Amino acid sequence: MSAESVKAKLAVYLATLTERRSYLVEVANESKTEIEERLRKGKKVKALADKMRDELKKEGVKFNENNEPLPESDWELKEAAKQEEDPGKKKEPEKIIIQQSVSDDKTYFEGLSEDDPLRKMLAAINGDAYVSNDMGEAELGNPEYRVYIPYDLRDIDFKNMNAVHRSAIIVTNYLALKKVEMSNRQRYKCAVIRAICLQNGWMDYKAKPEDHNVAYNEAVLMKEGEVFGDVKAYTDARAEIVAESKAYEHTANLRKQVTNIVCLVAYIFRVRGHHYLPDYQQRYEELWAKNTNCAKGVVDKDDWRYLATVATHAIMPYRLDKVYTDAVSKGDVYSAMHIRVNAPAAGTAVWFVLSNGLRAIETITGGFASTIRSRIGEVHDYVEHLLINRWEGAINRRFYGARDATKSINKYIDLAGIAHGANDVDDEVKVSGVSKAQSLIKVANASPINRAIWRATARGVLSGSANREFQETIGKRMLDNIGFAGEMRAIK
Repeated sequence: MSAESVKAKLAVYLATLTERRSYLVEVANESKTEIEERLRKGKKVKALADKMRDELKKEGVKFNENNEPLPESDWELKEAAKQEEDPGKKKEPEKIIIQQSVSDDKTYFEGLSEDDPLRKMLAAINGDAYVSNDMGEAELGNPEYRVYIPYDLRDIDFKNMNAVHRSAIIVTNYLALKKVEMSNRQRYKCAVIRAICLQNGWMDYKAKPEDHNVAYNEAVLMKEGEVFGDVKAYTDARAEIVAESKAYEHTANLRKQVTNIVCLVAYIFRVRGHHYLPDYQQRYEELWAKNTNCAKGVVDKDDWRYLATVATHAIMPYRLDKVYTDAVSKGDVYSAMHIRVNAPAAGTAVWFVLSNGLRAIETITGGFASTIRSRIGEVHDYVEHLLINRWEGAINRRFYGARDATKSINKYIDLAGIAHGANDVDDEVKVSGVSKAQSLIKVANASPINRAIWRATARGVLSGSANREFQETIGKRMLDNIGFAGEMRAIK
């Protein structure tokens, strides 16, 4: 494992220790009461931190008596681990994966013989394949996202750049963005944010793409003598920038909010899989509205399509996540982003929703039958594993050198049907957002009978029409056709 990977894990470990909310994950729209309940159940934070610390120790990280990591010089690995695969071997492009049929999974039909008619019926209904799109954000090389560094600034200390250097970067990038259809105000904001990202080291033209699991670096050093127009163009650009800075009146506040902006982009990229799509606009607005320390007018709602792409896309994904986790560990990000740092990455949400849904059912059934309890425990354990290995199984895992999921959701499709059905009751009593979670619905669609049984069960229990005996036996008999019709009639 590379030193950079260890640093990322260390950042997650620190975030887990400091926030005390690492067990909280965003599952649709939870109410305040549900969040408080989740936090009460989040006593596993210490256990997760202990696991993470033990894993880091294996990677060479040293800790003091207070379980705090020692300075970087004491623990940083001296050299990156060799890649497991032959570097000379051409890597096959990722494809849409057609996974093995759940009808071939013995655990799904536990207790039923190969020729049992119910088993055959379930297999016919559920189909013979579960198809999932395993692709994340494509690297298209959009020229609008390139951040330009004037050739004369190639050797400056960006962290300590002076006003002249900063002005040169802002003017250059303001001119480069003239080709983008946006207002001068938005162009000005993007140019300022680019300059700050360069100064913070989040963008670096010297960074090698292969070291960060990307195809190219969007921070570009201009060629000697390269310009974006004649003298008049630069003079006009400076005049427009001065005019915007006076009319805008929020430049100082914008500078203070850059970390919050970048963390919000990092969060959306993590949970949605892309920096920005039109469907994300409302979510950006909703989450930014929770930033009560930002003055009104600093960021307009129409800005996000540019802030998430033109302004910040040149931050490589690996660094984007590190900016986020570092900000959380230092307390430099607003609370709505702080508590969401461990939200499930796109491609893994189904595990978190499934775990949440199964826990909710326990209050209805009084517990699960022993035949499936161990498998339910496997789901909960894997969620804990994903909280530590934050990019495993994610659709954008390639940007972080993370591996594919070590468990297949196919083996738990029956549980998905149970979880969704039991939580999909009428509008007044729907549990959290489990019933609305598309990640769970997609899997539960392959288990319609389980879903139907448990939807009817939950509605019957909540309406008082199901007796206690049925509540206690439904888990044991969910795949047993003995008395199936009579029980269904009893709870309708």
